Amino acid sequence: MVDGELVAFSYGRTDFARLQQGMEPAGHRDIEASGVAVIYYVFDLLRLDGAEP
Repeated sequence: MVDGELVAFSYGRTDFARLQQGMEPAGHRDIEASGVAVIYYVFDLLRLDGAEP
């Protein structure tokens, strides 16, 4: 199990407003059509093979 967050970038920095633009559409195809690259960054490993690391 991992923990992380979704981000979108604008001019090399994370931009919450841009993230919202990419997440507004309802369907997967609509998200792709928005032209906003949404990236999931993993920053914490909570479990590995059923055990806490």
